[in-house]
Amino acid sequence: MIDLLTTPGWFIYLLESTVCLMFFAVFYLLFLRKQTLFQVNRYYLLVTLFLSLFIPAIDWLIHIPNSLAAPVVLLDTVVVTARYAEGVAAQTMQQFPWLAVLLLSGSGLVLFFLVGSFGYIISLRLSSDIVRKDGVVFVINEQIKHPFSFGYFIFLHPKLFYNEEYNHIIIHEKVHVKQYHTIDLLVSGIVAALQWFNPFAWIYRDAFREVHEYMADQQVLKQGVDPILYRKTMVEEAGGLMPGSLSFFNVSFTKRRFKMMSTIKTPKTKALKVLVMIPFTIIMVLVFSCSTDYENEDVPTAPTEVPAVTQDAVQAPSKVDDATPVYSVVEQMPEYEGGMQKLSQDISSGVVFPEKAKADGIEAKVYVQFIIDESGRVTNVGVARIVDLAGNEVTFGDAFSASFSEAAINSVKGLANWKPGMQNGENVRVKFVIPIAFKLD
Repeated sequence: MIDLLTTPGWFIYLLESTVCLMFFAVFYLLFLRKQTLFQVNRYYLLVTLFLSLFIPAIDWLIHIPNSLAAPVVLLDTVVVTARYAEGVAAQTMQQFPWLAVLLLSGSGLVLFFLVGSFGYIISLRLSSDIVRKDGVVFVINEQIKHPFSFGYFIFLHPKLFYNEEYNHIIIHEKVHVKQYHTIDLLVSGIVAALQWFNPFAWIYRDAFREVHEYMADQQVLKQGVDPILYRKTMVEEAGGLMPGSLSFFNVSFTKRRFKMMSTIKTPKTKALKVLVMIPFTIIMVLVFSCSTDYENEDVPTAPTEVPAVTQDAVQAPSKVDDATPVYSVVEQMPEYEGGMQKLSQDISSGVVFPEKAKADGIEAKVYVQFIIDESGRVTNVGVARIVDLAGNEVTFGDAFSASFSEAAINSVKGLANWKPGMQNGENVRVKFVIPIAFKLD
């Protein structure tokens, strides 16, 4: 299950969301973009945009139990080599904090410009003449170089508002207002900010803008506006020839609008092609949402001195030697001073690679199970299992097993500075398992 409250959880979520968005965008570009069913296209973009955000989060919002899940919390693997010890965050990005900084910086920059555009719109609204008509608020100002709409506001240059010759421009902008196109742009803009590194997020934002213009063009022509006059206005707009305007629209986009206005209408039955996405969407749900917990490996069986704790550990803790209960999951888990990366470093620095195993070229992975008691001390340390580096059961011989076990147990016993776990406001005992991999290189 993805833990969205952690940095690696967010990274995995963004990666899976990016893949979903890419898949939906490619389908749109190949099969839907050129059809004239603009309302269908708009709904497709909206629904799939939300699906790309929701699918990777399903297993966080609704945890799907896995019968193979670990009965205890499995910490990151610590790798010990014959030459040096190195802590490895097996499934996290903790040793790459610059990645989180890079992602946040990019998102912050995009959001800065997005908020800046809101500030410009607000200042323009406060410094302009206001005319309320037909349920729309017209913002009239000579500083407006290009007509646009935002929410239920339409921003126009005075010569466009008071000149009947350009009434079709007002009709065009009213379509954007009446159909709430601003919502699409806000949502896609926020997604683009969160996934600024994903080109398909920007493709989605531009696709919304494109569909909005097609929908507005379609409605303008339906209201009887002369197509030749309308095309003439679009050319003037693209070339910066309209009163008070600057060149804003891309010329190639204007050509696409011309082409779409003259395209033969797509039969409504063609809208059924979106149903093809249903089985593929289900597959993505199964792949991204029903996967096993990324922190769970082939979890060891519990040693005799530390009984296994069930999945319902918080409600039904186990006991050790008729002592106080032992939990596997509590409201506030134990914390190691300095974080998990420091824990990995402290273990690796305290491990000595067995000389006999080094000489004979023997490698192994030792699962060490231990309890953090109410005082934050490490207790009940024991080896749960010894396997090869691939996770296979092998027979090392008593001498090698003993040397690996001793090295691993001693390193874990040397840990200190734990903050104890808490359940219902009281310090409790919590059990962990940590894999220590002994590698020659």
